[in-house]
Amino acid sequence: MLSARHARFMFLAVFLAAPAGSFASSITLNGTCEAGTCPPVDTLLSGGSTSNTFNFMTSVNGDPFDVSGEYSASNPTSGLTTIQVAATALYEGSTPSNSDVLTLDDLQDYTVTGGLSGDYFEQTAASFGGPPAAGSSLSAELFYNGQGVGLLGPFTSAGSQAITKNLTLSGTALDADLQITFDFAAGSTNGSFMSTVPEPRGVAPVAAILAVVLGIAAMRRSRLSQKMV
Repeated sequence: MLSARHARFMFLAVFLAAPAGSFASSITLNGTCEAGTCPPVDTLLSGGSTSNTFNFMTSVNGDPFDVSGEYSASNPTSGLTTIQVAATALYEGSTPSNSDVLTLDDLQDYTVTGGLSGDYFEQTAASFGGPPAAGSSLSAELFYNGQGVGLLGPFTSAGSQAITKNLTLSGTALDADLQITFDFAAGSTNGSFMSTVPEPRGVAPVAAILAVVLGIAAMRRSRLSQKMV
């Protein structure tokens, strides 16, 4: 079983190299700012990047949840801009839960040059543990300047999905909203979680998992038809 604590290895290599104190992007939960620079949302200029972790407690319908994860974003002078997040929602109530929906948004703005229209790519994975009550689900979608790339899920069991879509955008401002929805059905018990981090096969010590750095479960945007200059 993957715990919320174990989920935090996903961007270890990135964070070891990240500047101390770097904390851009805006992390909101059900519309409330929980981490980052909100308000306002931070803007990455050409050549900029950011990465960090988040971990906070929240209450939905009187039910306590621990929400944790990592995010990163980049706006290189050439190549593809990216946004990535790995997030886990863990139910920590002592009694069976109510029906609870947690909507997490990772908000990031970019200043870019050249046209914005082109192909946009998103991908996510889903894993479950505990498990949550029957009827629980996880879904995700990446929005750019208000246009959605496409709904991923809803997942009711472990899996992954990817979508590429052509978007018609204009201007030099690119506003990203990477949205993950954790829908816990009534009756979920303590320790139930949903995550965008795939569950590792078998059981391994946390130190071993950190050393291996098993992949990245994330959603990222690729402007395939354009280059950043």
